[in-house]
Amino acid sequence: MQERLDAALNGPTVARLHNPKYSMIAYPFSARYQNSNQWVLEFLAAAQTGGAVTRESVQEYLKDRGYIPDTVRIGAFKRFGASLFRANVQFDDHPDTESENSRYSFVSVRSILRYLEKTGGMKSRSEIISND
Repeated sequence: MQERLDAALNGPTVARLHNPKYSMIAYPFSARYQNSNQWVLEFLAAAQTGGAVTRESVQEYLKDRGYIPDTVRIGAFKRFGASLFRANVQFDDHPDTESENSRYSFVSVRSILRYLEKTGGMKSRSEIISND
């Protein structure tokens, strides 16, 4: 994995997976927007595949591997306010069901850690915080 990450960092993957259209709650399975955590997750997944080089192919890979995003509840009033006053919060990439339920999926650090534990990308969270 380290060799794949190194190769991906030093190749065109970095730029191919970056989307300058930012949304704090970008939908994890849409290429319309991206948040910084999403870029990290997609980059890690691209390195895992050893070949996926588009956001769409990486997102399919993540779905197939059982990636589960975190969700946040945003009521209609807060959503309206965020749409008016926050340039970095977009909702139009989320499925209608999320809007109807006021629960929006997004990529968080916690969801990346869960994914890495699930797929064997790391042994445990203690590896990250261990002082050994």
